[in-house]
Amino acid sequence: MIRSSQLAHVRVADLQPGELLRISFGSTAGIAVFMKQLESGGGLLGVIKSEDFNRPMTWYAIDDETVMSYGSDWFLEEEHGGATAAGRRHVFEHARLHVDGGGLVMTFTPPENQARERPISFSLSTMDRVELSRHAAPIVKWRIWETQDHYDRGDTPLVDMTLPA
Repeated sequence: MIRSSQLAHVRVADLQPGELLRISFGSTAGIAVFMKQLESGGGLLGVIKSEDFNRPMTWYAIDDETVMSYGSDWFLEEEHGGATAAGRRHVFEHARLHVDGGGLVMTFTPPENQARERPISFSLSTMDRVELSRHAAPIVKWRIWETQDHYDRGDTPLVDMTLPA
């Protein structure tokens, strides 16, 4: 048998930074990227989109549990518009995807119940936390597919993100 999807059960303790997850926070499944293991045994996620969150692009800590992973070979399509230029980061403060340094950086805001915490910027190149530079170029429209093959076939994206400019 050949599956069209790589979606599989994985324990949080076995996840690697950069894996794309399908995870439920209560009502329906959302899409998240795994950022790092926590000393507590859980993990830090960047929740890209979930109906259980009032806003997209929020970081969230979870316990060591079983989640669904698409793996690390997911495909992100950028749409460069008028906002995408070096040094526009502060003009387009709602953007949560930027071209910065050698690649793409996703920025996740704190959960509403932890508003005093700082946003977390996560490099999709180094798979580590980074600080956005003043040259970061915002991308306010982008889409994510499970793999490039899903994109090439014209399948529906897992995420279709358009943030306010």
